[in-house]
Order: sequence, then C-alpha cells, then structure tokens
Amino acid sequence: MRNNPQTAQALREKIELAKRWFPNGAPRPGVLRQEIAVSNTTNQYVFDFNENVAGGATESKLAITDAFFVTHIGFHLLVEDQRKPGSGQLLTYPNEAALAAAYGITLPNAVPAADDLESFYAGRLALKVDDQIEFDRWSMRAHRFVGEVQQSAINARNAQTYFDGLVAIEPNPVLNGARRNQFTLSVPNYNGVAPTWAATDANIKVKAALSLHGLHVPGGANLYKKA
Repeated sequence: MRNNPQTAQALREKIELAKRWFPNGAPRPGVLRQEIAVSNTTNQYVFDFNENVAGGATESKLAITDAFFVTHIGFHLLVEDQRKPGSGQLLTYPNEAALAAAYGITLPNAVPAADDLESFYAGRLALKVDDQIEFDRWSMRAHRFVGEVQQSAINARNAQTYFDGLVAIEPNPVLNGARRNQFTLSVPNYNGVAPTWAATDANIKVKAALSLHGLHVPGGANLYKKA
C-alpha cells in the first residue's frame, strides 16, 4: 500500500464514529505495537497488547483503563540487534540482505531462512475478545509488499513508505483494556522438516511485529456504548 490509507476526511469520519461509540471520550490517533521473536518450534503467536506485560522499547501496549478503535492492521518482520533497540528494520517481505547477519551469513551467499520466513505471509490472523471470535480468517498475504528497490549488496535499504504493510479493516474492531484481547497468528506447519525461522546470531532477533493503527481512547474501557 503505497499511499496514505487514512485520508483527512476518512480520519474525521472515524473520529466522529468513535465519539458516538465512546460518549464523553476523547479519541485521538494512535498506534499499538507488539513484537514476538519467531521460533523454529512454534507456529502460533499470540499478541494481546496488554500493558500489564512488560514490553520492549519499540512496543506500545494498551492500558487496562483505555480502549482502542482499530482502523488498520500492520504486520512486519523485524530484524534487530538486541543491544540497539529501535535500530531494526521493519520488513514487508523476507529480504535476504536484511536477514543475512541474523543467520551468520555473508552476502552474496544464499539465506535459506528468507524462503522459510515466507510462511508468515501464508498464515492467517484471528481476533478473539474474551470468548467472542471477531474474525479468524484474516489473510497475512495482504501485508506482503516488495518495493521496486530492494536491499542488496548494492542498495543499502528497501524502498518503503510508512504505510507499506498496513491494511484497512472493516468493520472496525474495538479493544477494551479491561477485557482479554487476543490476536493469534497461525503459520503453516512444515511436514517432516524443521523450519529455519529463529536467528542464529546470539545478539540478533527476528521478530513478528504486529501493529494496530487507529484511535486511542484514554479512559475508554468504561465508556464503550456501540449503537
């Protein structure tokens, strides 16, 4: 998605809708983000965006007293040296040049993990709020984007905008910080072979980074009244 998916007019309309759903609330643009290190033995990753669970420097969680009105879902692979929070690249596809160091590989040698990590874009996402399933067939393929310029031994970075990897969602889910909100990312199982997902370099992590873009409502947990 190359252009801003949230025009000024669309944002105003969402704010007006959120104001109706949260009487006396003050919805404002915001982002939630959670990161989970990928594992070679796990094909399900649960994101709850719960602020009660300590997060990393680049994560943003939801307070128990607040609410969040979701307009877009973002997904990226994150490659980061754990000694340097915030320095990692958010990838919209498994780029060999960006991933090589995580697996102790020097270009132009092939990075087999790049092929295996494509599995995350063949997965699906589900949202359950308490015991209510909001959706369970969200395709992760929608988040995969390859720009015209890719990082390589010649190019230092992928061509990328802020909005690449973001996908609009309708109807808009609402997360209530006082409830149990669980996004479950399911990745296909391999048959008879082990995947190479996790980084092998001790200082680097490859993570699945899920972000929610929309409207943050401070104190909104007790205000939600959807018409």
